[in-house]
Amino acid sequence: MTGSRRVFVVDDEPVIADTLQAILKQWGFEAFCFTDPMMALKAAALTPPQVLLTDVIMPKLNGVEFAILFKALCPECQILLMSGHNLADGLLQEAENRGHAFRILAKPFQPDVLRELISTEAQT
Repeated sequence: MTGSRRVFVVDDEPVIADTLQAILKQWGFEAFCFTDPMMALKAAALTPPQVLLTDVIMPKLNGVEFAILFKALCPECQILLMSGHNLADGLLQEAENRGHAFRILAKPFQPDVLRELISTEAQT
């Protein structure tokens, strides 16, 4: 069941963020997209989501550091990272060394894979 589950999508590329938001809304999620991680943090302080889907490689704040900040603000939120870059491996290892473990979805991915992961994350 996906109805009214709140999902935040954060990606510095507006086309990707908007597309993922549209797909999630089509599936029945309450989806919000952000191209600036700091705006997502402000929104989460007001109304936290159940799931965060965020890109790893972003210019102002990488997705791993962002996920750590987000988890501190919204400890119940499930976090799923997305990346099409090899640099993400090093950032994930850094996070693990600091006691944080995040799931990662390799770009490009099939919408059905995303749907299954988001549905699973929203229920855990």
